[in-house]
Amino acid sequence: MFFHAGRGWKWVIAPGVEDAEGHDREFLVRAGLAYDFEFGSLTIAPTLNVDFVDDEEIFVFGVTLGRGF
Repeated sequence: MFFHAGRGWKWVIAPGVEDAEGHDREFLVRAGLAYDFEFGSLTIAPTLNVDFVDDEEIFVFGVTLGRGF
């Protein structure tokens, strides 16, 4: 789920599964923050997420590319 907080900011919360080789699959919850930079119908959003899995917090950095329609 994405919550658009206005002016390019969005919050995310999502369920997921960690599937690492040699380990059992683990349920996780991801919470994150991103900011959309708009270029016409295209967006680039640097993201910072935290995965909560198996009593651990794993930080995930990334870039999301999007296209409006």
